[in-house]
Amino acid sequence: MAMKIDADLCVSCGACEDACDVNNAITAGDTTYLIDAAKCDECKSAGGDQKCVPTCGVDAIVKA
Repeated sequence: MAMKIDADLCVSCGACEDACDVNNAITAGDTTYLIDAAKCDECKSAGGDQKCVPTCGVDAIVKA
């Protein structure tokens, strides 16, 4: 499973993109940031603690 960004909540701050340094699954979209589900493994390859979720100040990152 992967994470996703709720476009209605995302304020495009970029913190999640900086935090996603293992798989580089998060990129800037036209109006919000996007998570590539094919790349996102919920940080399992980095020990299992999700790096992007705690950086989101508006709780826009949720399970897909």
